[in-house]
Amino acid sequence: MYDWADQTLCASNKRRIEINNKVRERQGRGATPEIGDKIIGLTNHWDFTSTDGLWPLTNGCIGTITNYQIIPYNYPSFIYNKQLQYMFTGMDIPNGRFESIPIDYDALITGTPAFDNKQAFRMNSFARNSDALEAPYYFAYAYAITVWKAQGSEWDKVLLIEEPHPFDTLEH
Repeated sequence: MYDWADQTLCASNKRRIEINNKVRERQGRGATPEIGDKIIGLTNHWDFTSTDGLWPLTNGCIGTITNYQIIPYNYPSFIYNKQLQYMFTGMDIPNGRFESIPIDYDALITGTPAFDNKQAFRMNSFARNSDALEAPYYFAYAYAITVWKAQGSEWDKVLLIEEPHPFDTLEH
């Protein structure tokens, strides 16, 4: 069914990560991102636009990796005391293309961002006043996405995974 569907939808991030790993394995993909992988942006970046300038990079934007380069980067320790792996990525979307998206490489692989919102704010504030890079963007694999990210989108064939609801039966 995963191969049949244009998009798989589920309720929880735990299940989303599980399905994405399963689909990537079925496709013979390794543990690291590859050209052709389907990814989704998980945050808004209104100032980052497609190569034609028509499309901003927004939360829920889905595309495929066309190229990438991984670059390790060190912020001063008072900003972030670990090395970050930036994945500068080209991505095709149905009606355009993005180039050099600064993606949090570790977050793409693990599903967990390297930094929290407070750290990202400090990184971006520091970057505005120096030559430092802004905080990398949070992306995930998109073979399966949560129903919350799918709102407003359309596909011809959708596979919906029913999961136990965390609340009472009536709400389910």
